[in-house]
Amino acid sequence: MLVPMAAFGTALAAPQQKVAAPTPDQIVAARRAAFTLTGSTFGGMKSVVENGGDVKSLAFGAHGLDLWAKALPGMFPDGTQLSTSRAKPGLWQNRADFDAKATAFQTATSALLNAAQAGDAAAFKIAYAETGKACGACHNAYRLEAPR
Repeated sequence: MLVPMAAFGTALAAPQQKVAAPTPDQIVAARRAAFTLTGSTFGGMKSVVENGGDVKSLAFGAHGLDLWAKALPGMFPDGTQLSTSRAKPGLWQNRADFDAKATAFQTATSALLNAAQAGDAAAFKIAYAETGKACGACHNAYRLEAPR
């Protein structure tokens, strides 16, 4: 079906609807959700790693972890130091260290994804351990304990 050029031009000239930026509460909720999904995905990989299963089956989850690792630094903008957040104030006070830890997480999840895609169980096991270490290093430094 041909669309008349006038209609096309009108559509292009229509004012673009502005989308509001996420609020600090929404950003905190999004990162909490992402961390929960990360824990579930990463934890679900454990039995495959321990039992020498097919790591190719973990590629989708590894891809999700890798995407989150790339997005993670941007999920802690100034103004999201809320009481609903489990991030310690030191994260914003020592941003260079946080960013270095986030980079280590990105490196580890990239290796995890590459190993899964290649079906390389030995490399996946190493990358799984490195990903766990990277998570722990950041959590130990910058995550508050969950309320009891």
